[in-house]
Amino acid sequence: MSTGRTSFVLAAVILLAAPAVAQTTTATLTGAVADSSGAAVPAATVTVTNTATGIARRIPTNDLGYYTAALLPPGGYHIRIEKEGFRAVTRSGIVLNVDQVARLDFTLEVGAVSEAIDVTAAAPLLEGSTSSLGQVIDSRQFSDLPLNNRTALGLLSLSDNVSLGRNFSPDTFNNANQFSANGSRPGQNEILLDGAPNTTPGVWPGRGILGTPVVVDSIQEFKVQTSVFSAEYGRTGGGLINMVSKSGSNQWHGSLFEFHRNSKMDANHFFANRGGVPLGSFKRNQFGGTLGGPVTLPRLYNGRNRTFFFANYQATRDRTAATTVRTVPAADMRNGDFSQLANVRGQMIAIYDPLTTAATGTPTRQPFAGNRIPAARINNVAAKASAYFPNPNQPGSVSNLVLSGANATTHDIFGVRLDHAITQSQNMYIRYNRTRDDSRDPDYFGNAARGDSGLDQDVHSVAVDYVYTLRPTFLLNLRYGFTDRTHDNIELSRGFDLTSLGFPDYVQKEARLRVFPRFNPSGYTSLGNSQGINAFSYLTHSFQASATKITSAHSLKFGADLRLSKVPQDRAIDPSGTYNFNRGFTQGPNALTGGATAGDGYASMLLGTPSDGVFGTLMHSKSSSPYY
Repeated sequence: MSTGRTSFVLAAVILLAAPAVAQTTTATLTGAVADSSGAAVPAATVTVTNTATGIARRIPTNDLGYYTAALLPPGGYHIRIEKEGFRAVTRSGIVLNVDQVARLDFTLEVGAVSEAIDVTAAAPLLEGSTSSLGQVIDSRQFSDLPLNNRTALGLLSLSDNVSLGRNFSPDTFNNANQFSANGSRPGQNEILLDGAPNTTPGVWPGRGILGTPVVVDSIQEFKVQTSVFSAEYGRTGGGLINMVSKSGSNQWHGSLFEFHRNSKMDANHFFANRGGVPLGSFKRNQFGGTLGGPVTLPRLYNGRNRTFFFANYQATRDRTAATTVRTVPAADMRNGDFSQLANVRGQMIAIYDPLTTAATGTPTRQPFAGNRIPAARINNVAAKASAYFPNPNQPGSVSNLVLSGANATTHDIFGVRLDHAITQSQNMYIRYNRTRDDSRDPDYFGNAARGDSGLDQDVHSVAVDYVYTLRPTFLLNLRYGFTDRTHDNIELSRGFDLTSLGFPDYVQKEARLRVFPRFNPSGYTSLGNSQGINAFSYLTHSFQASATKITSAHSLKFGADLRLSKVPQDRAIDPSGTYNFNRGFTQGPNALTGGATAGDGYASMLLGTPSDGVFGTLMHSKSSSPYY
């Protein structure tokens, strides 16, 4: 199924062995209860209790002795089987994973219910009720394995049939979904966070973009499935990553951390040492913490066994040294004096006057006297724009400017989840995540001509889940998800006054978005930015509803998956003009061919003779894609 067409998802699973349900973001525990002779024990009470929260679910066995506890949050459980005339049986240490359908059978012995049997050494849980292939990555692996930038998707390489792409980077928005499952393309992957979509719409199949990053402190576990999905996961043609966030418990838990990286503690690599290149500076600070437990208001409310919260925060501050080598016009050249202009071989370059071009025969030109452009011939706009070039700090006409700066990244991730047992038969949770990812390029110019200086990306993500056990054999699950990821490049010259460069007023009025124009003299560094704005949002609303009906020997599950994706965008290419200059107008003596020692792109700019240019506009667009 694809978002380009209207589709309906109806999932129904009928299993003729022990009752079980299709895979979900929760887990299912099922099994049979029999007496010592092997006969089924109907109407036995099965109590499944979450050991962290104390929330219990009671299910009777059916006429065939089967029980099914569906939609259980992943975690540790304690189970107790009771039936009048039989000894009660209890078992602890049961751990259920996301998307797991586990079977656990019990045998009751004749006796009083008060004579309980505690099973401490039992066979492991069996998972024979589903054919889905996948692997669970849990919180123990998150804490035991080293992870750069502490992002949960960094452990994808532990999964079978998953190949990480060349550009895969789990700690970035744009490359965290660059992996392939069973040879699929990244854009075909589906990443769910608490059952809600966590990938962005409008991305081509060869590239996948993550909605909100997930750090190891906020994720309880995730499962990687690569094939044989259940029907409710029919939307993906690649891999399925099913992630579950952490929730609070009856016990208070918290953590604080600080990780620091500094290049002074790093070693330079062999080839850099051999070439005499020093190690570049790099500094990173990561810090944050978590806190979870019962919601408690002294003398007002005690949330033990009922209401819980979990909050996490992680901040990253990166500073990476950057150096650039540019070519800029020397001070004399900005006044029209090209008498010292030479190429990389040290050969002097002559500047020819385009107004002396002969109109007959082979077009020829005469050089400027003394290789100097007269002041009266220098274009006013070019002269004012030239003031924005940094001054050279190295000798010569080529690669005469060396600048140092730093790339800076500011990354903050905050998440909070609230779980609440409304009644014994109704449970819900709400999760909110807020992510800020700002990057800034080095400010080499220090003025409005620096161009695009960085990128701001922000995400708001919400998931609300509600489970209602109408009867022990009929369960309803409703879920709503929302993700808003915004992307905005930073152009510090927005609102620039074009008339300050000498442009006439009608040019400023024509510009739908005023930024410093782009000047591209061939052979020199450019001024300004051709992309004045590129701001867009990835918006996704999702709603999933499912109902599970457990009959005497079967389990039926059916539901719907509804999504609405929108991508509003503001885009401006060359909104205040881009002007390109080559040496064609100042080459000679043959005006058509020139040579290695004739003509200069900056000289053409001073004369106001661009080879070509473009003046763009501001575009507002909106797209939407329903899926159901």
